Amino acid sequence: MMNQIGSIAITRRSFFAISLGAAAGGLLGGCHFAPERRGTLLSGFENARGEQFVGGVSLETGEIFGAPIPMRAHGCAVDPKDPSRAFFFARRPGTVCFEFNLLTRRATPIFETPEGRHLSGHGVFSASGDVLYTPEHDYENAK
Repeated sequence: MMNQIGSIAITRRSFFAISLGAAAGGLLGGCHFAPERRGTLLSGFENARGEQFVGGVSLETGEIFGAPIPMRAHGCAVDPKDPSRAFFFARRPGTVCFEFNLLTRRATPIFETPEGRHLSGHGVFSASGDVLYTPEHDYENAK
């Protein structure tokens, strides 16, 4: 199934099967109330042409949005001190971390791994929010 929203046709398992909304709707099919949907789901994804994006879907409006990036991304970490900033991590063999601004919807490269290493697609902020941790693979030395 291919969805076309603006100029972004998404796949990534139809953006997590339309972000599991269909599953939730199926479970509540016999109920007569409409739970309020709030928030945003964020992920890296690709369109039908294989172009890579970081972005998300609004649970309130269903709007899918994203910014193009030059490599595959996977997970992200939202800045606990500024929730309008999310950091997306390239997936192997990617080497770049991108900052995605949820207000401007633009992605900017923030850092690149040293030569001979790549990111694993994940990261997390410290409890204080001052440090962003992300694992790297040292593939030349098999570490």
